[in-house]
Amino acid sequence: MPINPVILFTERMEILEKDFLSNFDPKKILGKYNKCFNVGFLTIIISCENNEIFKKLNGYYNLNSKIPKFSSVILIKIEISEETDLERDFTWLKNIQGIKKGKDNYNSTIYKYENTIFIKSESSHFLRIIAPCIEDIFTSLSIITKIIEGIIIDQYIGAGYLPVHSCLVKNNSEYKLILGNSQSGKTTFAQNLIEKNFSIISDEITFISNKDIVGFGQYIKEYSTEKNKSNSNIEQYNNVYRKVTKLVENDSSFKEINQIYLMGLSKNPTFSQKVDKFNDKMQIMIKYLHLFPNEYFIDKDISYTLIVEVAKRLANIEVIIVKNQYDYKKQL
Repeated sequence: MPINPVILFTERMEILEKDFLSNFDPKKILGKYNKCFNVGFLTIIISCENNEIFKKLNGYYNLNSKIPKFSSVILIKIEISEETDLERDFTWLKNIQGIKKGKDNYNSTIYKYENTIFIKSESSHFLRIIAPCIEDIFTSLSIITKIIEGIIIDQYIGAGYLPVHSCLVKNNSEYKLILGNSQSGKTTFAQNLIEKNFSIISDEITFISNKDIVGFGQYIKEYSTEKNKSNSNIEQYNNVYRKVTKLVENDSSFKEINQIYLMGLSKNPTFSQKVDKFNDKMQIMIKYLHLFPNEYFIDKDISYTLIVEVAKRLANIEVIIVKNQYDYKKQL
């Protein structure tokens, strides 16, 4: 019985989607070094010819050399190549903060950051990363991780999940979802819950459907004043420095959230700290859920119907507004 698609890479960069049997060995189509990590039902396989690349990526992802059986897959191929004619068939459409975005003749989405080119297949099952030297891969790590997040988000949108900009923490069977705009204090709030025996399941992205919840669960990125790029835990993009901490691998899929915190969504909240009325919570959620994480790197359309479904689910949970990132200790 065919169980799922595999994406094959050919010299002409054609993307072929075919069924394969459960005894198929995906390593036969990959490079010298192959590792993978999982986000819920999704297996992400990364392939390259230089093991030094994995030493860097291991600071972000819970990489495993053993590729398991999987129900859905993304294949990422990292290549060191000085191909000079790649951009001949590209049409550039946008350029935000030095990252160009466009399309090629196969309707793949193309990104370019400095000397590194990213080609994402229309199905979002395949990502090709090409750079002229390994140093370009290392200087592009912050962008590589963003584009990988984007291709994962595309797959979850296609499966009926809404990407929610949030942190997610767990204590035994108790789950708390922390919502807030960038730099509102979500990660700080989550780290303070560690003192109460919570563990961080996900930072930045939580995928929510009308049935299940999945945390991205790979790493935390915190704004940092340290600017020593020789420190492998510090990444830099657009003069912003972040400290990267890999999360301990855990089961990131579950069914229910027990409590929601809203961080700094307004300097003068309209509501009291605890929001009781369902309609008030719906109003907050629908407004907030339009703030998609990593929007520049997402290709799939998100329906308003899905936003409303997720808003209804979250509006049935206890919601507490935290006025600002310095007020969190009063809520713990």
